[in-house]
Amino acid sequence: MGLEDELRDAAESGELFLLYQPIVEAASGKPRGYEALLRCRHPTYGALLPTVFLEAAEESGSIVEVGTGIAFLIVSYHRTTVQLEQGRDRQNPAVDRQKLGM
Repeated sequence: MGLEDELRDAAESGELFLLYQPIVEAASGKPRGYEALLRCRHPTYGALLPTVFLEAAEESGSIVEVGTGIAFLIVSYHRTTVQLEQGRDRQNPAVDRQKLGM
């Protein structure tokens, strides 16, 4: 099984993840926002650049599965952020794909 085939399940297996990088105002040094950077930690190949794993996903036809996995990551991270902001002290529940219509 090659990289292209393995990417279909990458998001569900925890290989795809987001890093949040602050966007800082140069004059004040204060954070003004964040950008999400998609990364892939492959069990065999190690850390892969987005250009490598996204190209492989496109070539194999698994880009839709990868995109869907990314959407679930974003929703999950957002839920966690909202819970933290609201002072909830519980773990983030799993994303229910049926409720999201996916």
